[in-house]
Amino acid sequence: MRQSLASKRSISARSCLRRSLLRSLSGEFIVVRCPLKIGSQTLAHMLGVRCRRSVPAFGAGVRCRRSVPAFGAPGEYPASFRCAGQTPRAVLLRCYPSFTMGKASQTVVIDGAAARVGGGVSRLRELARSTADLAPQHEYIFVAGPAVAEQIDSLPPKGRLRPVPSLARSVPLRLLWEHLVMPQSLRRSSPDWVLSPFNVLPLGPGGHRRNHAVIVSNLAPFEEKTIASARGYQARRLKLLRRLTLASLRRADVIFFLSRRARELLESKTPASVKVLPMSPPHPEALAAARDSDAAQHVTHGRFFLFVGDVMRHKRVADAVRAAIHLEREGAEVGLVVCGNDVEADYGTEVRALAATSNRIRFLGGTSHADTLALMRASVATVSCSEIENTSRIPTESLSVGTPLISSDIPSARDVCGDAAMYFPAGDVGALTDAMRQVLNSGQLRDELVTRGNARLSGLDHLSATRAILSTMDLL
Repeated sequence: MRQSLASKRSISARSCLRRSLLRSLSGEFIVVRCPLKIGSQTLAHMLGVRCRRSVPAFGAGVRCRRSVPAFGAPGEYPASFRCAGQTPRAVLLRCYPSFTMGKASQTVVIDGAAARVGGGVSRLRELARSTADLAPQHEYIFVAGPAVAEQIDSLPPKGRLRPVPSLARSVPLRLLWEHLVMPQSLRRSSPDWVLSPFNVLPLGPGGHRRNHAVIVSNLAPFEEKTIASARGYQARRLKLLRRLTLASLRRADVIFFLSRRARELLESKTPASVKVLPMSPPHPEALAAARDSDAAQHVTHGRFFLFVGDVMRHKRVADAVRAAIHLEREGAEVGLVVCGNDVEADYGTEVRALAATSNRIRFLGGTSHADTLALMRASVATVSCSEIENTSRIPTESLSVGTPLISSDIPSARDVCGDAAMYFPAGDVGALTDAMRQVLNSGQLRDELVTRGNARLSGLDHLSATRAILSTMDLL
């Protein structure tokens, strides 16, 4: 009965919120009075707005521009209204234009200024390729550093690059440019959305009337173990990133998490709409480039395990090095290849000194996405030792190229791989060595893990993550 009555009156409800009113109130809180006891999300859909937040009562700290009647004549209610008591008939909404009421083509800024290497570059390349496949009618502005912009080799039909100025290459100058200069420089484009794939939105003046979405890709600033072990520059970096991330969560209208762990840690810190994204398999073009790569031919010591990740303490690269040394001392003819940059210099020196006792361990530094996938395909197995990790693309990529995964037993790995990986307790070098030995010596086990991986990925494709992003942002 309620649903039927709501449907009949939805047209008159929309007539009370014309486009001009929506634009004048964009980003402001309004109060909607409604004689029907329906949910705030349902009411927002009927009115043609998106519900940022609803509360039964409000007072200090929230400034209301005006009251808008949901039903009846526009002048039926007073120009200002204050909720009193726990009534379900007054709903506080943050008002934005409905995309069905606006233009079909939107302008979306994708702020990738923070991307440098590795997963950040892969995420931008994935967005550039998949937006062209899913929603080519929109205009996309990709903000990226000069070196990263050169690696984005495919753009949507209406896509363009906005390079970060070369003068802003240092982190402090890049932050100043990103938060103070960039929002003003993009005003002429009148973006409808700003999407940041890397925790932090542009927080400077001039952006409050835009819609904001953020992907929380880095959980390190919120993990106590990581914070406790950080020293010097890394400690200061994590502290700043935590502050900027929390400020971005407060500004965002839509927040994307990559793991259940991230949602547990951060969902209570924001009133915005939240969604956990799947980790998509690599784009077919990336897989084709990997097949053409000759990176594996430069690994001269025959069979090898592969570790992919920056050299940082919480990723426990040293555990993989120690396990490889144990296998070598047992007489196993297998090595270890490490793909990743020395982010923590002291720890990198420590790990390389440990590896110097073996002639079967190689550090390749940062490698291209195609080369990384090629090395995965050629390896015995991919090894992940992190004790703390947001969901990364490494497990999905390893399964996608048909390579078994040996992973520390942490929630993010279980979420992605299920039973399609060999697990060991994080920090247990003996258990890691046993797992590597089993996978090395048993072709049947390797085949079984690959079969499970194929089954695990059967419900995903290379567009899954971007499809979820665009759908949540009403851009499909």
